[in-house]
Amino acid sequence: DIDAAGEEVEQAVRNLIRKKLPLDYYMGHGFIVDENLKHNGQYDIVIADNSGSPILFTTSSGSQYFPYESLYAVGEVKSTYYSSKNYISKFIEKTIQLYNSLNRAPTPSLQVTKDVSLSVPGGILKIESSDKRPYKNPIFKFIVCIDGGDFKLEDLFKIYQGIDDKYLPNVICLLNRGIVVKTLVENTSLGGVELFPEFIPAEKAGKYKWVFLGLGDESDMPAANLAFLYFSLNQHLRHCLVLRPDLLKYFGKMWKVKKGKILNL
Repeated sequence: DIDAAGEEVEQAVRNLIRKKLPLDYYMGHGFIVDENLKHNGQYDIVIADNSGSPILFTTSSGSQYFPYESLYAVGEVKSTYYSSKNYISKFIEKTIQLYNSLNRAPTPSLQVTKDVSLSVPGGILKIESSDKRPYKNPIFKFIVCIDGGDFKLEDLFKIYQGIDDKYLPNVICLLNRGIVVKTLVENTSLGGVELFPEFIPAEKAGKYKWVFLGLGDESDMPAANLAFLYFSLNQHLRHCLVLRPDLLKYFGKMWKVKKGKILNL
């Protein structure tokens, strides 16, 4: 049963990542919806804010629905990579729909916590921060393949051609082969990895390239590649600040008022 086998792999990867996540984060799978109840398809892995209500509701089939505002990361899990299945292209298409069809507010640079933001009336107070990102709630997008199958880097370049970096997976992890990330390249030497290429300044963009890296020795390559994915995800979670959803707005779209009475006191 191929479908059942795929579900077992997805569950195993979810369990592995879930064990490493702090209690602040909820790990599940299902659909992302905005306050208008728009969605763009189902994800194998969804990581959301665990405070408040990480799940809007769960269907009888087990599918979970998450408010877009609470979203930290989404992922797809495949047992084997087959180029003919177009896994990466389909994931990118779903990401484009997520960004362009669903709505959520960006977390402002002056937001301190989910509930507290700084105000600078009259521009009197000057605030310096090491975080220069224009917003604080980017989405971490990743694909995990247990077996790299027939993956070829040349094919990936064709898929990525002409697509904005923000729609591309931040990390593709082929456990027995390596990882795909965007990296600083200077004089044919590799520099640091940029997990969020959408934040690379325009004047520096030409220095960064998508590269395929094999980590570790042959004996521990799967562990090394998976560790990179986990540490990258953890780095993102530590620096990402999501906002709280207005659950009453979601409620208002889920159920309509059929009748009402005014109590005159």
